[in-house]
Amino acid sequence: MSDAATTLQGMAMAPRVRARAFAGADQAGRSQAAYALAAPAFVLMLLMLIGPLAGVIALSFTDYQLGAPAFSWIGLSNYHEMFADRVFWISLKNTLTYVAIVVPGAVALGLGVALLIQSGAALKSWYRTVYFLPVMATLIAMAIVWEFMLHPQFGLVNGLLRAAGLQGHSWLQDGSTALYSLCAIGIWQAVTNQMPDVSFQGLNRIRVLVDKNIPAELDGYIAAEKDFDKQGFHQAMFDIGTASGKVYALPFAISLPIVYVNVDLAKKAGADPANLPKTWDGLIDLAKKIKALGPDINGITYAWDITGNWLWQAPVFSRGGTMLNAEENRVAFNGPEGQFAIRTLARLVSEAGMPNLDQPAMRAAFAAGKTGIHITSTSDLNKTTQMIGGKFELKTHTFPDVVSPNGRLPAGGNVVMILAKDKAKRDAAWEVVKFWTGPKGAAIMAETTGYMPPNKIANDVHLKDFYVKNPNNYTAVSQLALLTKWYAFPGDNGLKITDVIKDHLNSIVTGARTKEPEAVLADMTSDVQKLLPKTVGSVR
Repeated sequence: MSDAATTLQGMAMAPRVRARAFAGADQAGRSQAAYALAAPAFVLMLLMLIGPLAGVIALSFTDYQLGAPAFSWIGLSNYHEMFADRVFWISLKNTLTYVAIVVPGAVALGLGVALLIQSGAALKSWYRTVYFLPVMATLIAMAIVWEFMLHPQFGLVNGLLRAAGLQGHSWLQDGSTALYSLCAIGIWQAVTNQMPDVSFQGLNRIRVLVDKNIPAELDGYIAAEKDFDKQGFHQAMFDIGTASGKVYALPFAISLPIVYVNVDLAKKAGADPANLPKTWDGLIDLAKKIKALGPDINGITYAWDITGNWLWQAPVFSRGGTMLNAEENRVAFNGPEGQFAIRTLARLVSEAGMPNLDQPAMRAAFAAGKTGIHITSTSDLNKTTQMIGGKFELKTHTFPDVVSPNGRLPAGGNVVMILAKDKAKRDAAWEVVKFWTGPKGAAIMAETTGYMPPNKIANDVHLKDFYVKNPNNYTAVSQLALLTKWYAFPGDNGLKITDVIKDHLNSIVTGARTKEPEAVLADMTSDVQKLLPKTVGSVR
């Protein structure tokens, strides 16, 4: 090739080389700009997500507790304890089940709904109306809808099942179906992007939610109400929903432990239905006589495992005892009151021959006429009465051995909390909460369940005739003067403490340690003490 040709070729390539150079510089500039734009988000993610996650992982190898002044390196001890904890595996299973159902269900249903809404089908307008109706409706109304749809007595779901000749179910109350019911609601929430403004929670969960700053304070609403007392509201109602000196909830449905008696079996055993035993000694003696009536008859059952510790607190409180000391840093249920309670549970097994049954089995055996005495929550009354269906006479009786003047009984049931953050929604929610917990709403609840309303006007006026016709429902109301808070243990281990107590009580009921109740109480005390916050400052 000649020099001229080479020169011409080089001149022709020069623009392309310069173009590539400019393109490379432009690409580098764009990359730098992209990194600069992404840097704030990356730094924020590092500070808010990755950093705290790394910190938590590091702390998991120590004995650190919130509020503790110091901590020590303990290696894999926390992980050994976690993997040996039954509750961890149950929680993991429930979480994986929920995710496995809700995530694909929400995606599939959401895609299907989107296709229907955007389709050219003749029913497109109807599809859009059905989908957007819950979005336009208030969240409070939708919470009521779910509550009523799944209600065991008058819910739409059970109503449809009964109409089809099938048996209804306690969808949210039964542990075997509660998770799947929540999954169905979770899919609906994911598709419609709904979250509740109002929530019903167990009385022993108030403290947990308040510690996480979830519910709204109600003191301002209560103070603004005129003549609130004339609507049946009173200080005891506010006290139940109080945490850290402020009211966060109002009680909706209250239950107390009571005694259910099969009058037919009691008569056969020589008891006078008008003068049933009021002490544990008397009940155990009657239970032994009832059990002697036949090999397939149980003398007594005690629903000791309700929520893990409710019916452990009941006999302790009935003797004037407490779960912890006033500072909430030392176990107090190991005193005389707790010793009486643990020995009584052991006597039910060793002397009265109480079988090892779960709650549904206890209820079924009693309703079938195979158990003489059943001690459980008044909330079971409506369902148990329906299950009995007139097979025998049922009479309820007060909880035994409540010692005056300090004996109390822990209130079960649920409260209503407002979770909405928007003020307009909170104001609307308050009007609904007032009706639910007011005279009329509370009376409706009492007439359709076994719960009792804490509202005075509901009990004294709206339900006066109801209690005359249904004396079994009045038994719990007669114990209202004994009502006290269902105690919630402090700290991050509060729920775990409940499971620890349940496991130790279970060792007595199964017969494994029935003969050594004092030793079980000592072990339970030691295990609970280890889980309490180390400093008073970490307790609220």
